[in-house]
Amino acid sequence: DVSVTATGVPTSCSNAGSYYLDGVTGQLAAQASWGSCAGWAVCPAGSYCSDDGVKRPCPAGRFGASEGAETSACSGPAPPGTFAGNGSVAVAPCGSASSFCPEGSATPTPVDAGYYGVSPGTSEGYGFDADHDRTKQHAQAVCPAGSYCDGGGTRVLCPAGRYGGAEGLTDASCSGECEAGFFCPAGSTSAREHKCGAAAGTFCPAGSGVPTPTRAGFYAIYDAADTSPGSAVVGHELSAMVAAATTAGYAAERPCEVGTYCEAGVRKLCAAGTYGQRVKEVFPSCSGECRAGYYCPAGSSSPTEMLCGAAADVYCPTGSVAPIPVSVGHYTYFTEARPEIRSFDQVDVDGDGLITWDEFNSVATGALTMTADPNSQTPRFVAEATAAWRMADEDTSDELDEREYGLILSVHEPYGLDGDVRALYGDKHHQLGVVETRSAQAICEPGYYCVKGMRHLCPRGVYGATSGLSVPGCTAKCYAGYYCPEQSIIPNPIPCGNNTVFCPLGSAWPSPVYQAGGYYTLGGTDDGTTRTMEERCPPGSWCDQGIRTICPAGTYGDAHGLLTSSCSGPCTKGYFCPAGSSKAEEVPCGDPSLYCPTGSSIPTAVQPGWYTVNGSTTTRSAIVEAPRGHYAMRGLLYECPAGRYGASTGLTQPGCSGGALAGYFTPPGSVSPRQRACGGPGHICPSNSAYPLKVTAGYYTTTTATDQCPPGMYRDVTGVVDPSLHTETNFQNVDGTPTTISAVPTVVHHAAHAGEGENDGWAVGPLAPCVLCPEGKYKAREGDGPEQCLQCPLDSSTSSSDGTTCECFRLPGGGGYEALSFVTKPDQDQNDGTCIGVSTANATNLKDPPLSLSDSSWTRYEQYPCERGFACVDGVRFAIEAGRYGATERNTNPLGTGLCAPGYYCPEASITKTQIACGGVDRYCPEGSTVPLLVSVGYYTQEERAPTIRTYQTICPTGHWCEGGLRYQCDAGKYGATEGLSDAQCTGLCHAGYYCPTASDSAMQIRCGDASVYCPTGSPHPTKVLPGFFTTHTGAYQGALALNDPLNTTASAQQLCEPGNWCADGVKYQCPAGWYGWSYGLTNSSCSGPCAPGYYCPSYPHPGSIKADQHECGQVDHYCPQSTGNVAPTVAAGYYTVGGNDDNRTRYAQTPCEAGHYCKGGVKHVCPDGVYGRKAKLQDPKCSGYCPPGHACPKGTVEPLQCGPGTYATGGAYFCSQCPGSPPTGPSRQTCFNSRKCCGY
Repeated sequence: DVSVTATGVPTSCSNAGSYYLDGVTGQLAAQASWGSCAGWAVCPAGSYCSDDGVKRPCPAGRFGASEGAETSACSGPAPPGTFAGNGSVAVAPCGSASSFCPEGSATPTPVDAGYYGVSPGTSEGYGFDADHDRTKQHAQAVCPAGSYCDGGGTRVLCPAGRYGGAEGLTDASCSGECEAGFFCPAGSTSAREHKCGAAAGTFCPAGSGVPTPTRAGFYAIYDAADTSPGSAVVGHELSAMVAAATTAGYAAERPCEVGTYCEAGVRKLCAAGTYGQRVKEVFPSCSGECRAGYYCPAGSSSPTEMLCGAAADVYCPTGSVAPIPVSVGHYTYFTEARPEIRSFDQVDVDGDGLITWDEFNSVATGALTMTADPNSQTPRFVAEATAAWRMADEDTSDELDEREYGLILSVHEPYGLDGDVRALYGDKHHQLGVVETRSAQAICEPGYYCVKGMRHLCPRGVYGATSGLSVPGCTAKCYAGYYCPEQSIIPNPIPCGNNTVFCPLGSAWPSPVYQAGGYYTLGGTDDGTTRTMEERCPPGSWCDQGIRTICPAGTYGDAHGLLTSSCSGPCTKGYFCPAGSSKAEEVPCGDPSLYCPTGSSIPTAVQPGWYTVNGSTTTRSAIVEAPRGHYAMRGLLYECPAGRYGASTGLTQPGCSGGALAGYFTPPGSVSPRQRACGGPGHICPSNSAYPLKVTAGYYTTTTATDQCPPGMYRDVTGVVDPSLHTETNFQNVDGTPTTISAVPTVVHHAAHAGEGENDGWAVGPLAPCVLCPEGKYKAREGDGPEQCLQCPLDSSTSSSDGTTCECFRLPGGGGYEALSFVTKPDQDQNDGTCIGVSTANATNLKDPPLSLSDSSWTRYEQYPCERGFACVDGVRFAIEAGRYGATERNTNPLGTGLCAPGYYCPEASITKTQIACGGVDRYCPEGSTVPLLVSVGYYTQEERAPTIRTYQTICPTGHWCEGGLRYQCDAGKYGATEGLSDAQCTGLCHAGYYCPTASDSAMQIRCGDASVYCPTGSPHPTKVLPGFFTTHTGAYQGALALNDPLNTTASAQQLCEPGNWCADGVKYQCPAGWYGWSYGLTNSSCSGPCAPGYYCPSYPHPGSIKADQHECGQVDHYCPQSTGNVAPTVAAGYYTVGGNDDNRTRYAQTPCEAGHYCKGGVKHVCPDGVYGRKAKLQDPKCSGYCPPGHACPKGTVEPLQCGPGTYATGGAYFCSQCPGSPPTGPSRQTCFNSRKCCGY
């Protein structure tokens, strides 16, 4: 009954982990190992037994540590680091470091060259781990950079000085040597593993494992192959080296060159001012300081590294780092040992006073004594000696005299004086070539000045008194009177000389005087040894041998540079010339008591009674006897003084021959006691009068009322009238009392007005005035008649300015003459007057004034005080003119005391300013009135004064009218637009729209007011408008007036308010919108009442409504509640209109649409079939929406109706449909109502 597998193993014994046959031997399992099935045994360790009953060995790389393995997996693969052979029961260690065993290894695998073995649980760097078990390596890894693997399975660090720059290296040479400038410790991965370092105390050649210290006296460099001396750091990091140092370190060392020293591996330049002559120098001081005369920049290798310079303006002391500019007023020189210079006598061996070149250049006795020269300067000294010779031999004679040799001594004078011998270079006389080693500076000595380090002799004409001078002018110029040679140290070294030479300020040599030009010297001391200047001999003197001598008395010298004692010649007449005179008219002769002929050396005195002539009063040259009318004193000719006269020649005293007669005066030079008549009435002449005395102010000698006109004048009666011809005229005395008409002709003045009342008309004046005779006529005696003015001879004369005589301009017939005189025969007819010729000398003494002038107004000698009412001017008494008054005696003002007072009038000779009152209100008297003036038509007299003393008239002002000198206001309602009105009607009535109070001056005096009043034509005040009326404009231009008067301030009438309007305070208003006015005279805004419901009553801009149903409301979509105005309201959405007539045109309200309805255009509609209206105010025919499925919505549905059993509705239905067939009896199983499918029972 046991089944058998394909191998013949009974199925019932097919037990995993057991075997029947040994797969290796093919034998059955040993009986001793059989289990429950005969022939079967448990699979032993190291084997596996699958379900085919065959035992097989565990494959290589796997091991079977226990029995019963069922698969070839056995117990598992050999763990890493071990291996297992075929049928292994246990694993074995992999072995040595040269092999490795991954998991499942059958045998160890050799480690490849460039790789090393690794064990589980260790790092890849285990090759450096002493605890690493090399028998259990489970893998190999590529040898990392910085190490090498030679195939033995271990990893070794690349040795110091080398580097491993790649993986898999196989020998100790790794990738190669470390680069120069870097060092590579063991295990380095880069040829530049570590930069040698920033410090120059170490360096790294190629293959360095560690830095090498730099030796003393050496410095580190970057490139061992660079042999140039400048490749190292010199004093500081050079920019190129710094750049290199960012990628490499120092690669080698090199000994320090000359000019440098090395410290801590760094080469540094020897400091400026020092030098380095040795290699491998280690001290900062190097070899020492730079030599005097030279300067050493940093890095110098010689004490004479750089010559101080060719220019003398720098010097270099010991240790100089650069040339030092010379100080102002200093010169530079060399301080080291120099050749000494011998004296002239020492060099002039043969004693002939001249030094030859051989003598100069002799080693034993020559000018230059050569001494020890530690600096090898001998060649330079020789060159300087040659240059000194050439410089000193100024005359190129190849011989030096003592002066020329002195040039060298002056330059080299310090030589041989002490150990610090100085050689001066650059003197004016010293051209030794270029000296480039000046080593010190010295202050410039007195007598010298120093510029740019060079010493120069102070030049001639100046001196140097102090040290440190720096300008060619040295201290200052040589004193005037002295001259200064070169190198002078005082301002006055040598006096100038004698009178023939002079020395101005800054003289280098004495200057000879220019004798030929007539010059002389001056200035300085009296002995003539220090003359300072020359001048040309001035006028009045002559010069010879530098000495000036004055011209002798009686002569003069008027030019410069005269050379002889005759000078320019004798003195001119009228003048005298003392010694030294420079002009022919040197000194005026003197006062008039002296005179000087030609060549005078002193003036000559004049004799009494004679006077000097010719020239001016100070240059008289001759004498003459005094003529008549004159006297002479001290050489001067004087006219006999005024008031005296001289009748003979040669007079010597001011009293002359006597005094003037009364009524006459004698001006200076008079020859007669009646020389001149006194003059007009304004003068008086008592005895001995020198001139006419002006009549005292306020006095008179002549009165115009009684005296005849004086000579030269006549009485002008033009305008004189006979008062008897005007018997009707009123005449008054001065005091205002009536007077009778005198038979004496009088000047009568006619008043300048047209009045005929009391005191109006003619005013009586004084006699006619005296006036000059007409031009061309003369009058020699007193008298009033114009016939007394006689004609001057027309062909030879014309009248004098005072009209008393004729002035001749030629002789009758035209004969020659010296002077002319007009002559009449005394006491005879004057018509025989004629012009006669006379000598000039006798012209003024021809004859006395005519006797006809005696006892006339021309010969007055007494005066009288002026009375009140008169004025006395120039000795003549005049009555004060009308319109003025004279209140005081001795009045001199023709205008009197003043003008007649306003309100009064004053006739001529009035004595008070209120002489006569003016009169009534119809006349007026301004200030200064002669008679009253009648008031003009349309004028009035001043109202503030008494009626009898009015002073002025005023034109009647606007708003008034004037009559009889009185002013009246225009009545209210009238106006006066112009001045000067004289009628009570004034200009006219006030214009409509305006009112005129009293005294108005405009037809539109005051605007009527606001709209509540109106003013017809001639309104004296505004009129209040009646209730229900409005104010308006009237007349032909009422439209224009209304347009220009929007506030209705010039209304001129009132008008009843029309229907549709209401009026208040004169303003018309339309009945407001929504109201109407059906009657006239409405007075408030309610008008006749509100507009009726269903109608609207418009207003502005339309006419006001006049009835309650003015306009129907309109279509059904509008409604008009009571008081609807211009526009009927439109029905609101969701509302409909109600009320009014059946034609729907007078709707007056709106109502919201009820549920189940919708409203459109003011009309209410029922919601149609199939829809429902759940809420109010619906506007759309769909109402709230279509009827939902399972419900019915007939017209007007508010809420959808649920379908009942046996019915259904699919949506939008207005009724529920009946299900087909008959519904079952009993409870229905219908579960829905929205589809026919719901009808299944």
